[in-house]
Amino acid sequence: MSATRLTPRERAGLPLEYVRTVGPLTGVTAERLRSALTGLHRADPAHRAVARLDRAGARWWQLDAAGFARHAAGLVTDLGPDLVDFEATTRRLQDEPHGDFPMRVLAGGGYVAVRVSQAYGDATSANALIRELVRAAGEGRAARPARFEPASWWTRLGTHPGRWREELGFTRPPRRAPEPVRPWRPALTLCSARSSRVLGEMRPWRDAYSPGISTPAIMLAAFTAALSELGLAPGPAPEPAAGRVLPRRPEPYPEEIAAQPRPRIVLADPGWHDPLAGLPWGVEPVGRINLSVPAYCEPEDIVLSAGELDGVLHLNATFHATAYQPGVVRRALDLVCSDPAGLIMAPVS
Repeated sequence: MSATRLTPRERAGLPLEYVRTVGPLTGVTAERLRSALTGLHRADPAHRAVARLDRAGARWWQLDAAGFARHAAGLVTDLGPDLVDFEATTRRLQDEPHGDFPMRVLAGGGYVAVRVSQAYGDATSANALIRELVRAAGEGRAARPARFEPASWWTRLGTHPGRWREELGFTRPPRRAPEPVRPWRPALTLCSARSSRVLGEMRPWRDAYSPGISTPAIMLAAFTAALSELGLAPGPAPEPAAGRVLPRRPEPYPEEIAAQPRPRIVLADPGWHDPLAGLPWGVEPVGRINLSVPAYCEPEDIVLSAGELDGVLHLNATFHATAYQPGVVRRALDLVCSDPAGLIMAPVS
Protein backbone atom coordinates (compact mmCIF):
# COMPACT_ATOMS: atom_id res chain seq x y z
CA MET A 1 0.00 0.00 0.00
CA SER A 2 1.04 3.59 -0.60
CA ALA A 3 -0.10 6.55 1.45
CA THR A 4 -0.83 10.22 0.82
CA ARG A 5 -1.23 12.78 3.58
CA LEU A 6 -4.54 14.57 3.91
CA THR A 7 -4.41 18.18 2.79
CA PRO A 8 -5.31 20.93 5.29
CA ARG A 9 -8.74 21.20 3.69
CA GLU A 10 -9.29 17.45 3.97
CA ARG A 11 -8.24 17.44 7.63
CA ALA A 12 -10.66 20.28 8.34
CA GLY A 13 -13.50 18.23 6.88
CA LEU A 14 -12.52 14.97 8.57
CA PRO A 15 -14.99 15.17 11.52
CA LEU A 16 -17.92 16.25 9.32
CA GLU A 17 -20.14 13.91 7.33
CA TYR A 18 -23.49 14.16 5.62
CA VAL A 19 -26.02 11.74 4.14
CA ARG A 20 -27.77 11.91 0.77
CA THR A 21 -30.74 9.59 0.11
CA VAL A 22 -32.37 9.37 -3.32
CA GLY A 23 -35.05 7.24 -4.95
CA PRO A 24 -36.96 5.46 -6.19
CA LEU A 25 -34.48 4.50 -8.92
CA THR A 26 -34.52 1.86 -11.63
CA GLY A 27 -31.85 -0.76 -12.24
CA VAL A 28 -29.74 0.19 -9.18
CA THR A 29 -28.89 -2.59 -6.71
CA ALA A 30 -26.29 -3.10 -4.02
CA GLU A 31 -24.47 -5.64 -6.19
CA ARG A 32 -24.28 -3.21 -9.09
CA LEU A 33 -23.06 -0.42 -6.81
CA ARG A 34 -20.26 -2.65 -5.50
CA SER A 35 -19.34 -3.57 -9.06
CA ALA A 36 -19.23 0.11 -10.07
CA LEU A 37 -16.89 0.89 -7.15
CA THR A 38 -14.69 -2.12 -7.91
CA GLY A 39 -14.42 -0.96 -11.50
CA LEU A 40 -13.43 2.52 -10.32
CA HIS A 41 -10.72 1.05 -8.11
CA ARG A 42 -9.42 -1.09 -10.96
CA ALA A 43 -9.15 1.96 -13.22
CA ASP A 44 -7.91 4.43 -10.60
CA PRO A 45 -6.88 2.88 -7.25
CA ALA A 46 -5.64 6.26 -6.01
CA HIS A 47 -9.06 7.89 -6.31
CA ARG A 48 -10.25 9.25 -2.98
CA ALA A 49 -13.61 7.48 -3.21
CA VAL A 50 -11.94 4.02 -3.09
CA ALA A 51 -8.93 4.83 -0.89
CA ARG A 52 -8.93 3.86 2.79
CA LEU A 53 -9.26 6.86 5.07
CA ASP A 54 -6.82 6.65 7.98
CA ARG A 55 -8.40 9.11 10.41
CA ALA A 56 -5.83 8.72 13.17
CA GLY A 57 -2.86 9.05 10.83
CA ALA A 58 -4.50 11.67 8.57
CA ARG A 59 -3.60 9.67 5.45
CA TRP A 60 -5.20 8.20 2.36
CA TRP A 61 -4.08 4.60 1.80
CA GLN A 62 -4.15 3.27 -1.74
CA LEU A 63 -5.17 -0.40 -1.63
CA ASP A 64 -4.27 -3.16 -4.05
CA ALA A 65 -7.02 -5.19 -5.72
CA ALA A 66 -7.10 -7.84 -3.00
CA GLY A 67 -7.17 -5.24 -0.23
CA PHE A 68 -10.03 -3.34 -1.78
CA ALA A 69 -11.97 -6.54 -2.43
CA ARG A 70 -11.83 -7.33 1.31
CA HIS A 71 -13.38 -3.94 2.11
CA ALA A 72 -15.81 -3.58 -0.79
CA ALA A 73 -18.53 -5.79 0.66
CA GLY A 74 -18.65 -3.65 3.80
CA LEU A 75 -18.89 -0.41 1.87
CA VAL A 76 -22.30 -1.27 0.40
CA THR A 77 -25.08 -2.92 2.43
CA ASP A 78 -27.94 -4.63 0.61
CA LEU A 79 -31.33 -3.79 2.20
CA GLY A 80 -33.19 -6.19 -0.08
CA PRO A 81 -35.76 -5.67 -2.84
CA ASP A 82 -38.69 -4.56 -0.67
CA LEU A 83 -39.70 -0.93 -0.34
CA VAL A 84 -37.62 0.77 2.34
CA ASP A 85 -38.43 3.54 4.80
CA PHE A 86 -36.20 6.25 3.34
CA GLU A 87 -36.16 8.39 6.48
CA ALA A 88 -35.31 5.39 8.69
CA THR A 89 -32.58 4.36 6.24
CA THR A 90 -31.14 7.86 6.37
CA ARG A 91 -31.22 7.87 10.17
CA ARG A 92 -29.42 4.52 10.17
CA LEU A 93 -26.50 6.11 8.33
CA GLN A 94 -26.62 9.17 10.56
CA ASP A 95 -26.17 6.91 13.59
CA GLU A 96 -23.27 4.89 12.23
CA PRO A 97 -19.77 5.59 13.57
CA HIS A 98 -17.06 6.96 11.31
CA GLY A 99 -15.75 4.34 8.91
CA ASP A 100 -12.46 3.52 7.19
CA PHE A 101 -13.57 4.91 3.82
CA PRO A 102 -14.88 8.35 2.88
CA MET A 103 -18.24 6.88 1.86
CA ARG A 104 -20.75 4.32 3.06
CA VAL A 105 -23.74 3.09 1.02
CA LEU A 106 -27.10 1.47 1.82
CA ALA A 107 -29.20 0.25 -1.11
CA GLY A 108 -32.52 -1.51 -1.45
CA GLY A 109 -36.07 -1.19 -2.68
CA GLY A 110 -34.99 1.28 -5.35
CA TYR A 111 -33.39 3.70 -2.86
CA VAL A 112 -29.74 4.58 -2.31
CA ALA A 113 -28.40 6.32 0.81
CA VAL A 114 -24.79 7.49 0.84
CA ARG A 115 -22.84 8.91 3.77
CA VAL A 116 -19.85 10.97 2.64
CA SER A 117 -17.03 12.49 4.67
CA GLN A 118 -16.20 16.11 3.98
CA ALA A 119 -12.61 14.97 3.83
CA TYR A 120 -13.63 13.85 0.33
CA GLY A 121 -15.07 17.22 -0.62
CA ASP A 122 -17.97 19.58 -0.17
CA ALA A 123 -21.62 18.74 -0.82
CA THR A 124 -21.40 19.55 -4.52
CA SER A 125 -18.42 17.21 -4.92
CA ALA A 126 -20.35 14.50 -3.08
CA ASN A 127 -23.40 15.00 -5.31
CA ALA A 128 -21.23 14.57 -8.41
CA LEU A 129 -19.79 11.36 -6.94
CA ILE A 130 -23.24 10.00 -6.08
CA ARG A 131 -24.56 10.86 -9.54
CA GLU A 132 -21.78 8.97 -11.29
CA LEU A 133 -21.90 6.00 -8.92
CA VAL A 134 -25.67 5.60 -9.28
CA ARG A 135 -25.62 6.07 -13.05
CA ALA A 136 -22.77 3.58 -13.43
CA ALA A 137 -24.69 1.03 -11.36
CA GLY A 138 -27.82 1.56 -13.44
CA GLU A 139 -25.86 1.15 -16.67
CA GLY A 140 -23.84 -1.84 -15.43
CA ARG A 141 -20.41 -0.24 -15.84
CA ALA A 142 -17.49 0.99 -13.76
CA ALA A 143 -17.86 4.36 -12.06
CA ARG A 144 -15.56 7.06 -13.37
CA PRO A 145 -16.12 10.19 -11.27
CA ALA A 146 -13.97 13.19 -12.04
CA ARG A 147 -11.25 14.27 -9.69
CA PHE A 148 -12.64 16.34 -6.85
CA GLU A 149 -12.08 20.08 -6.63
CA PRO A 150 -11.27 21.99 -3.43
CA ALA A 151 -14.37 23.01 -1.52
CA SER A 152 -15.57 26.43 -2.58
CA TRP A 153 -15.45 27.96 0.89
CA TRP A 154 -11.80 26.95 1.33
CA THR A 155 -10.88 28.40 -2.05
CA ARG A 156 -12.65 31.65 -1.25
CA LEU A 157 -11.27 32.10 2.25
CA GLY A 158 -7.82 30.58 1.86
CA THR A 159 -6.44 33.68 0.16
CA HIS A 160 -8.38 36.07 2.39
CA PRO A 161 -7.50 35.27 6.02
CA GLY A 162 -9.38 38.33 7.22
CA ARG A 163 -12.68 36.66 6.27
CA TRP A 164 -12.21 33.66 8.56
CA ARG A 165 -13.41 35.39 11.72
CA GLU A 166 -16.47 36.77 9.94
CA GLU A 167 -17.59 33.58 8.22
CA LEU A 168 -16.75 31.11 10.94
CA GLY A 169 -18.62 33.34 13.35
CA PHE A 170 -21.90 32.52 11.60
CA THR A 171 -22.16 29.19 13.37
CA ARG A 172 -20.87 30.24 16.78
CA PRO A 173 -23.89 30.13 19.10
CA PRO A 174 -24.50 33.22 21.21
CA ARG A 175 -23.86 33.06 24.93
CA ARG A 176 -26.93 32.59 27.03
CA ALA A 177 -27.72 33.58 30.57
CA PRO A 178 -27.79 30.70 33.07
CA GLU A 179 -31.11 28.86 33.00
CA PRO A 180 -32.65 25.66 34.40
CA VAL A 181 -31.40 22.45 32.80
CA ARG A 182 -32.59 18.87 32.54
CA PRO A 183 -30.91 15.51 31.83
CA TRP A 184 -30.54 14.83 28.14
CA ARG A 185 -29.44 12.15 25.70
CA PRO A 186 -28.99 12.43 21.92
CA ALA A 187 -31.71 11.10 19.63
CA LEU A 188 -30.86 12.33 16.15
CA THR A 189 -33.85 12.33 13.82
CA LEU A 190 -35.08 14.02 10.67
CA CYS A 191 -38.23 15.21 8.95
CA SER A 192 -38.67 15.96 5.28
CA ALA A 193 -41.21 17.62 3.00
CA ARG A 194 -41.44 18.58 -0.65
CA SER A 195 -43.61 20.67 -2.95
CA SER A 196 -43.88 20.88 -6.72
CA ARG A 197 -45.75 24.20 -6.78
CA VAL A 198 -44.37 26.46 -4.08
CA LEU A 199 -41.27 27.60 -5.98
CA GLY A 200 -43.30 28.87 -8.91
CA GLU A 201 -45.67 30.68 -6.56
CA MET A 202 -42.83 32.17 -4.52
CA ARG A 203 -40.81 33.72 -7.36
CA PRO A 204 -43.17 36.64 -8.10
CA TRP A 205 -43.24 37.49 -4.39
CA ARG A 206 -39.45 37.36 -4.20
CA ASP A 207 -39.09 39.60 -7.25
CA ALA A 208 -41.43 42.13 -5.64
CA TYR A 209 -40.23 42.07 -2.04
CA SER A 210 -36.81 40.41 -1.81
CA PRO A 211 -34.99 40.58 -5.16
CA GLY A 212 -31.64 38.82 -5.10
CA ILE A 213 -32.39 36.75 -2.00
CA SER A 214 -31.69 33.03 -2.44
CA THR A 215 -34.32 30.34 -2.12
CA PRO A 216 -32.61 28.72 0.93
CA ALA A 217 -32.56 32.09 2.73
CA ILE A 218 -36.29 32.54 2.10
CA MET A 219 -36.99 29.01 3.30
CA LEU A 220 -34.97 29.69 6.45
CA ALA A 221 -37.01 32.81 7.21
CA ALA A 222 -40.28 31.00 6.53
CA PHE A 223 -39.27 28.00 8.66
CA THR A 224 -38.35 30.31 11.54
CA ALA A 225 -41.76 31.98 11.27
CA ALA A 226 -43.52 28.60 11.10
CA LEU A 227 -41.86 27.38 14.29
CA SER A 228 -42.86 30.58 16.06
CA GLU A 229 -46.45 30.17 14.87
CA LEU A 230 -46.46 26.65 16.33
CA GLY A 231 -45.20 27.87 19.70
CA LEU A 232 -41.54 26.90 19.29
CA ALA A 233 -39.96 30.32 19.08
CA PRO A 234 -36.35 30.07 17.89
CA GLY A 235 -33.62 31.51 20.05
CA PRO A 236 -31.03 34.02 18.81
CA ALA A 237 -29.00 32.63 15.94
CA PRO A 238 -26.45 33.89 13.41
CA GLU A 239 -28.02 35.33 10.26
CA PRO A 240 -26.76 33.56 7.11
CA ALA A 241 -27.86 36.19 4.61
CA ALA A 242 -24.25 37.27 3.97
CA GLY A 243 -23.11 33.80 2.95
CA ARG A 244 -23.31 30.07 3.44
CA VAL A 245 -23.30 28.84 7.01
CA LEU A 246 -20.23 26.74 7.72
CA PRO A 247 -20.60 23.66 9.94
CA ARG A 248 -19.06 23.64 13.37
CA ARG A 249 -16.57 21.02 14.45
CA PRO A 250 -18.54 18.30 16.29
CA GLU A 251 -18.15 18.26 20.04
CA PRO A 252 -19.07 15.50 22.53
CA TYR A 253 -22.75 15.56 23.37
CA PRO A 254 -23.55 16.98 26.83
CA GLU A 255 -25.54 15.22 29.52
CA GLU A 256 -27.81 18.22 30.14
CA ILE A 257 -29.57 20.87 28.06
CA ALA A 258 -31.87 23.77 28.85
CA ALA A 259 -35.09 22.66 30.44
CA GLN A 260 -37.01 24.53 27.72
CA PRO A 261 -34.63 24.73 24.75
CA ARG A 262 -35.15 27.33 22.05
CA PRO A 263 -33.94 26.09 18.67
CA ARG A 264 -30.98 27.58 16.89
CA ILE A 265 -31.73 27.14 13.21
CA VAL A 266 -28.68 26.35 11.08
CA LEU A 267 -28.82 26.48 7.30
CA ALA A 268 -26.93 23.58 5.72
CA ASP A 269 -25.45 23.56 2.24
CA PRO A 270 -26.94 20.64 0.26
CA GLY A 271 -24.69 21.36 -2.72
CA TRP A 272 -25.60 21.88 -6.35
CA HIS A 273 -28.58 19.64 -7.12
CA ASP A 274 -28.49 19.77 -10.92
CA PRO A 275 -26.23 16.69 -11.29
CA LEU A 276 -28.89 14.59 -9.56
CA ALA A 277 -31.43 15.33 -12.30
CA GLY A 278 -29.68 12.78 -14.52
CA LEU A 279 -30.22 9.79 -12.23
CA PRO A 280 -32.27 6.81 -13.45
CA TRP A 281 -35.36 7.96 -11.57
CA GLY A 282 -38.31 5.60 -11.43
CA VAL A 283 -40.97 8.28 -10.91
CA GLU A 284 -41.79 11.83 -11.99
CA PRO A 285 -40.13 14.76 -10.13
CA VAL A 286 -42.97 15.30 -7.65
CA GLY A 287 -42.61 11.73 -6.33
CA ARG A 288 -38.83 11.70 -5.96
CA ILE A 289 -37.09 11.53 -2.61
CA ASN A 290 -34.02 13.70 -2.22
CA LEU A 291 -32.78 13.96 1.36
CA SER A 292 -29.62 15.82 2.36
CA VAL A 293 -28.84 15.84 6.08
CA PRO A 294 -25.78 16.09 8.35
CA ALA A 295 -24.54 13.20 10.46
CA TYR A 296 -24.21 15.46 13.51
CA CYS A 297 -26.43 18.06 15.11
CA GLU A 298 -25.86 20.08 18.27
CA PRO A 299 -28.43 19.44 21.03
CA GLU A 300 -30.45 22.63 20.57
CA ASP A 301 -29.95 23.08 16.81
CA ILE A 302 -32.34 22.36 13.98
CA VAL A 303 -30.35 21.98 10.77
CA LEU A 304 -32.38 22.94 7.71
CA SER A 305 -31.44 22.12 4.13
CA ALA A 306 -33.39 23.41 1.15
CA GLY A 307 -32.82 22.56 -2.49
CA GLU A 308 -34.55 22.48 -5.86
CA LEU A 309 -34.54 19.46 -8.15
CA ASP A 310 -36.44 19.53 -11.45
CA GLY A 311 -38.75 22.27 -10.19
CA VAL A 312 -39.56 20.58 -6.87
CA LEU A 313 -38.61 22.09 -3.51
CA HIS A 314 -37.04 19.59 -1.09
CA LEU A 315 -36.84 20.55 2.61
CA ASN A 316 -35.08 18.50 5.28
CA ALA A 317 -34.70 19.21 9.00
CA THR A 318 -32.30 17.38 11.33
CA PHE A 319 -32.64 17.67 15.11
CA HIS A 320 -32.87 15.64 18.32
CA ALA A 321 -36.25 14.18 19.24
CA THR A 322 -35.23 14.56 22.88
CA ALA A 323 -35.07 18.34 22.39
CA TYR A 324 -38.03 19.06 20.09
CA GLN A 325 -41.19 17.18 19.15
CA PRO A 326 -40.92 15.68 15.64
CA GLY A 327 -44.58 16.40 14.97
CA VAL A 328 -44.03 20.13 15.49
CA VAL A 329 -40.98 20.22 13.22
CA ARG A 330 -42.76 18.23 10.51
CA ARG A 331 -45.75 20.56 10.69
CA ALA A 332 -43.43 23.56 10.31
CA LEU A 333 -41.95 22.06 7.14
CA ASP A 334 -45.43 21.45 5.77
CA LEU A 335 -46.37 25.08 6.43
CA VAL A 336 -43.26 26.26 4.57
CA CYS A 337 -44.14 24.04 1.61
CA SER A 338 -47.63 25.52 1.63
CA ASP A 339 -47.04 29.29 1.80
CA PRO A 340 -43.56 30.58 2.68
CA ALA A 341 -44.36 34.15 1.63
CA GLY A 342 -47.45 34.21 3.85
CA LEU A 343 -45.40 33.05 6.83
CA ILE A 344 -42.79 35.74 6.30
CA MET A 345 -45.30 38.54 5.73
CA ALA A 346 -47.65 37.59 8.57
CA PRO A 347 -47.85 40.28 11.30
CA VAL A 348 -45.98 39.53 14.51
CA SER A 349 -48.42 39.05 17.39
